[in-house]
Amino acid sequence: MKITLRLKTLLLSFILVTGVSVADVVAVSNGNDYFGQWQNGLATDENHFPIAVWLQSPGRAQSYKNIGINLYIGLWQGPTETQLNQLEAANMAVICNQNQYALDNLQRYQETIVGWMYIDEPDNAQKWDGSDEWGRCYLPSELVDIYNDIVANDPTRPVYVNFGQGVVEGTGYLGRWYLDEAHLGPGNDYSGENYSRYYTEASEAADILSFDIYPIASGYGSENLWYVGQGISNLKNWSLEEKPTWCWIETTRINGTIKPTTEQVRAEVWMAIINGATGIGYFCHEFNPSFNEDALLDDIEMREAVAAINQEVQNIAPVLNSRLSDNSLSITVTTDGQTGVTVLTRFYQDQLYFFTINGQETTLNATFTLDGLENPDSEVEVIGENRSITCSNGLFTDSFSAYEIHRYRIDHTIPPRAGDVNDDGDIGLDDLVWALQVVSNQPTSETVHEKADASGDGRLGLAEAISILKKLGMPE
Repeated sequence: MKITLRLKTLLLSFILVTGVSVADVVAVSNGNDYFGQWQNGLATDENHFPIAVWLQSPGRAQSYKNIGINLYIGLWQGPTETQLNQLEAANMAVICNQNQYALDNLQRYQETIVGWMYIDEPDNAQKWDGSDEWGRCYLPSELVDIYNDIVANDPTRPVYVNFGQGVVEGTGYLGRWYLDEAHLGPGNDYSGENYSRYYTEASEAADILSFDIYPIASGYGSENLWYVGQGISNLKNWSLEEKPTWCWIETTRINGTIKPTTEQVRAEVWMAIINGATGIGYFCHEFNPSFNEDALLDDIEMREAVAAINQEVQNIAPVLNSRLSDNSLSITVTTDGQTGVTVLTRFYQDQLYFFTINGQETTLNATFTLDGLENPDSEVEVIGENRSITCSNGLFTDSFSAYEIHRYRIDHTIPPRAGDVNDDGDIGLDDLVWALQVVSNQPTSETVHEKADASGDGRLGLAEAISILKKLGMPE
């Protein structure tokens, strides 16, 4: 990276002011900070984890709120005045379609409407021009055009899109129809090795991405519950991990003859989160043996289980939302079987959290090796299980039943990384710019971090800027 002498002089002239106290500007890195770029977007509070229901009557908003739901996605043939008034009365946020009524009343529902959505599962086959025959899916370019129109009407809210089961490659799902140029047109080949390119291009048509697959109700079987985690992982990778990725969780039999157990629902929720989901939603409808829009609420056992799961997630939301990192620490997991354990690592208030799940319908023992742990001989608390495990020389072992979740916590202070103002694990020009913004009392688009303090004086100023310049290979 090269910076001209003139720019260097200009940058340093900004720095030659009194340093600003770190305590005045430091905030824990928060995944919800992403939504701060929209004036009327979703909550940016670190204590908030988006938990939604799909296409439910606003009249039931309070009932859903009582079990930990904080977001509606979709309004049947809406939004209408009645629907939005009911949601406003319940203090329930909504992501909905952008119709004329909503656009005419943006100020009135400024805190209720927090995002826009459009075509559900656009990657699936569609019925075009009123035809009863299934045809091609939406092209990514068409989705981008729709997205641009929505943003042109209201750039102050993010846009959400939900994809279908095709996100989980290899299921044999036929809903995608044909993906070759013969059916989609020249330059639109998303078949074979180009399969993932569809989602990479389509991800440009939204600010929040999600997908749905219901392993139990759709008949894939309990042995394929791992599809939920695989779908999250795929969508994140294919969209280059640039945007929040959510998914929908089954709670009813939907169209099938069986429904998931409460244990399977909990496993799906945590499997999604551990694989990187930053929001979840529940599908509450049941169409067989008869239509019931809010079948989740009518199922006492499932309703209580979902409430408990939501409370479990919200209780630890600040940890899940943390984006602090420690590149000096690594966790390796080995098992005594052919399957593996998936791990999500988070750092919060001088503690290391790692959330783990056995992603298969088997039992296994797993050995965790923590390389770089501040105290390699520590007690590891197993959250919510009333037990702890001794970590000896950075190693400990635990057992997992099928799809079992273990959540661990251990004391660990992240070593200082002077100059890494945005705490992304790298020292770059962004850090220099952000440091300059801080010392010149200009707002930053993200948060800055105490461990960027190079001089140890509790302030961000000249020492930090010089430290960054040196790391960028520039002479003082």
